[in-house]
Amino acid sequence: MRVGGGMRGPRDARGSAHDGSDRIDRDGGGRSAKRVPLGSEPMTASVSARANVRWVLTAQGGRLAVQFVSIAVLSRLLSPADYGLMAMATVVTNFAMLFRDMGTSTALIQMDRPSAALLDAVFSFNIVFGAVIAAAVALCAPLAAWAFSAESLTGLLVALSLTFPVAAASAAPLALLEREGKFRAVAWIEISSGALGLTGGIAGARAGLGAYSLAMQAVMTAALTALQVWGLSRWRPRLRWAPRELRPIWPFSSNLVAFNLVNYFVRNADTALVGRFFDAHSLGWYSVANRLLLFPLQNLTYVASRALLPVYSRRQNEKQEIGSLYLRTLAVIAAISAPMMFGLWALREPFVATLLGPKWSPVADILQWFAPTGFLQSIGATSGTVLSAVGRTDVLRKIGIANTAVLICAFIVGMQFGLLGLVEAYFMATCVLTLAIMHVVLGHVGCNLGALVRRVQAPVACAAAMAVLLACVNAALVGLVSQPVRLIVLVPIGALFYLLLLSIFARGIVREFLSLGGIPERRPAAGAAELTAGATPQQGRGSRSP
Repeated sequence: MRVGGGMRGPRDARGSAHDGSDRIDRDGGGRSAKRVPLGSEPMTASVSARANVRWVLTAQGGRLAVQFVSIAVLSRLLSPADYGLMAMATVVTNFAMLFRDMGTSTALIQMDRPSAALLDAVFSFNIVFGAVIAAAVALCAPLAAWAFSAESLTGLLVALSLTFPVAAASAAPLALLEREGKFRAVAWIEISSGALGLTGGIAGARAGLGAYSLAMQAVMTAALTALQVWGLSRWRPRLRWAPRELRPIWPFSSNLVAFNLVNYFVRNADTALVGRFFDAHSLGWYSVANRLLLFPLQNLTYVASRALLPVYSRRQNEKQEIGSLYLRTLAVIAAISAPMMFGLWALREPFVATLLGPKWSPVADILQWFAPTGFLQSIGATSGTVLSAVGRTDVLRKIGIANTAVLICAFIVGMQFGLLGLVEAYFMATCVLTLAIMHVVLGHVGCNLGALVRRVQAPVACAAAMAVLLACVNAALVGLVSQPVRLIVLVPIGALFYLLLLSIFARGIVREFLSLGGIPERRPAAGAAELTAGATPQQGRGSRSP
């Protein structure tokens, strides 16, 4: 069943005909105030895809900056053992995060018109379930400490368990803010909370709290985020336990959680197999290469998925509109990830030698296959956003199961030929899976693989030409200049050459980049104007892609 799809008019989640916004807020004196619209703020203004992407990029950049400062400062105040203990705790907390809100936040963003009763029920469910997860993490802490042979892990996990009820309390209002496209405010909330949380972590480290200072940072960041989210949101829920209100979104959210669960295991299956059947050196080489593979997935596709889910969801009944915007999104992703991954492929040897050192030279051989794998996965990674927006998380769950089965079989077969055999099998399986998954996903928004190829062929061809140039020049310079010098010289040359080709053969994508940076276009091209969600016919006239 498609959650929120097909609803018309002011109907609540059960399909009853009354106005869903029947909550009445009370002011400080208990007097009746104005009614609160559904979702805290009605979707009357246009939700700009470009503005969403711009502000989610800002938030992601802010988080990366906070992480960099955190490592630079706290690494001087804490010991490697403290970070090791936190890494052990993260194994437990990352798994628990899969069940944090059971997919209810995504369901609220996706729904056409969530009722006030449903919003109250989701809030109450999140509060209860957040407390349950916190209790489970705390109760499992001694077991985790025994498994890792680290007694100190117990107290650290108990401290980190506090983040779950705190984050659960703000999950629903944060989802409503994203639903309304208020990513600018959300970005500053996340950046400021992260910076203030880091301040608390530094204070704890200077006070000699060790690994607990990292837990303090996490708890403070979650608490400050929740406080600011509630300060911004005008929606005020009633705490009431009504499981029947959750029935309309349960198929959607349960399928989403199932997909995240199987995706979590397949993301860790290759590392587990390498660690089990190869030596520690092989695992180290593979892990570092895998981080480089995941970088565009964890940042670029995260930005696109988070920013565009509300836009797609507001047009869930207009499949051609979603399809047009989705193809443009994939073209932009390809224009960023293709030069990154193809350039890494061409300069893998000087890159590894310069950044990691000679003892990491086998990583270059792994990157020969991981670089194109990373590009393919950056294209397919946003498919879950589209399927969620159109309410087809059941298809997403099936894709996750099939993806897991194919990849694990590829890992098992490939490892028979050594570590590089596993990597090569990973690449070949990714080629097949990307074609199959994109065929299914594009079919749900009225598109096909041919349309995708036409959209991405220009940036991919430009990136391939750049990679050939870099590979040839790099080979010619071997023995003449050192590897660090080759890397420093060739990276800007490759970037300039790629941008030159892009400006000649893919001007539409260049305009998209300029608009993301807030630079106005002098002569808007037909079909290149911004797609918006929630606009009236008069508002959207002249701004839709064909």
